[in-house]
Formats: sequence, C-alpha cells, structure tokens
Amino acid sequence: MKFESINKLKILSYINTDEIIAGCSTRHEGYSKCAYSSLNVGLNTDDNIKCILNNRKLLFNAIAPNFTNIFLNQVHSNVIHSVDKNFENFIAGDGLITRCKNTLLTITTADCGSVCFHNKENNTIAALHAGWKGTKANIIEEMCLALSKYDSLSNFTAYIGPMIQKDSYEVGEEFLNYFDSKYFEKSNNKILFDLNQCIEDKLIESGIGFVENKKVDTFKNETTFFSYRRDKTTGRMCSYIGLCE
Repeated sequence: MKFESINKLKILSYINTDEIIAGCSTRHEGYSKCAYSSLNVGLNTDDNIKCILNNRKLLFNAIAPNFTNIFLNQVHSNVIHSVDKNFENFIAGDGLITRCKNTLLTITTADCGSVCFHNKENNTIAALHAGWKGTKANIIEEMCLALSKYDSLSNFTAYIGPMIQKDSYEVGEEFLNYFDSKYFEKSNNKILFDLNQCIEDKLIESGIGFVENKKVDTFKNETTFFSYRRDKTTGRMCSYIGLCE
C-alpha cells in the first residue's frame, strides 16, 4: 500500500496494474465544504447532494473510467452478494464478489473496516464492509466461505483498508461479551478495542494466503481521512477493487 496521485486525486493504492486496481480514496480535492471537505462520496450523509454526486463522478472517472460501478446499501450485516451483469445497485448487504471485468466493487467507510480481495489465478475479486457489528456477525467468515467456492483461499490476497485503530477506539463493557479478550486493552479507565487486529486474525485463521495490513488510523489522520468517531458529522471514503479488461 502506498499513496499515489491518480489523475490528480490522492489515493491510498493497494495495487494498480494493467490487470487490477484497488485502493481507498482520501478526503482531498473534492467539492464538499466544511465538515464534509472535500471528497465526500457518502450518499448517506447530510452533505449537499450535488457535491456528493460531483465527488463520486470525479473519483470514479479518475480511478476507473468506463467501469460499471457497484454499490451496496450497507447495513452492518453478514450478507454477501455475487455480482453479474444483472446486479441491482443499492441492495442491502455488506459484501460483494465478482469475476466480471471492468466492474468496480465499492465500499464506503469512515472508521469501519473494509477488506478487498483478489485472486490472480482465476480473476476473482471481492470487497466487504466490516464494522464491529458485521465482524461480530461473522461477515469475514461468510466471505471466506463464499470465496472458497471459487478457489483455495490460499490463492487470495486481502487488503485491509484505513480504519480506526485500537488506540483511538474506546468501547463499552458490553463489547467484552462479543470478542476475545485479547483484542482489548484497559488504559486510564478506558476499554480500547482492536477491531483491526480482529479482522486480520479472522482472515488468516480462515486461510487467506496473504493479508496486507498497514494499520492506517482514520481517527488520527484528520487531514487525509474522514472519521465518524472523531467528528460525528463527516464524509465517507470509498474502498474499491476492479478487474481491468
């Protein structure tokens, strides 16, 4: 993973080749103002809709011109959808899988985890949204089960996108009932939760061949990423992956 300028947009690029593109947008270079400044692509925010649509057009034209863009109504579930030419956008769910080329799978976040997958052996890609609710509902395991029907999980690479990290993620005591105790640290009467490491461990334990996780903290990187936990009123980034024709 590294930051790149793609058609003048600052992108955290996971992979960028003639065969496959994947990465995450930042908050730079868009049309939105104030709390949403400036490349807010979240349709579920209270930003000016014209700005959001212009931001989405700017982003997708920059990273994937002539691609079909795929979107979900993300609901913190463990529901995974296979994408073909008849897929209807904004169906409820939190994971996408496809082998279709020139098709861009997208996930929007502002602290939650996102994971992009690819298998260079058989051109299978996937993307998922993994907040604490989805992770608790085993969306990682559900995605890996779905991917295992395409090929051995050892042939897949997974990229964990920017998300809130442990030092920034205070949670309530009820979380101790949801996840293994090893993912929590008590500091100054606070309970800190390492959702990022939980996601990585689930991917590895499921059998994913390689996991890239740079542990980029959305909360601490205020000038680069949106963070709901930090700002409450804020925009959304877009994690994406697509096969090139």
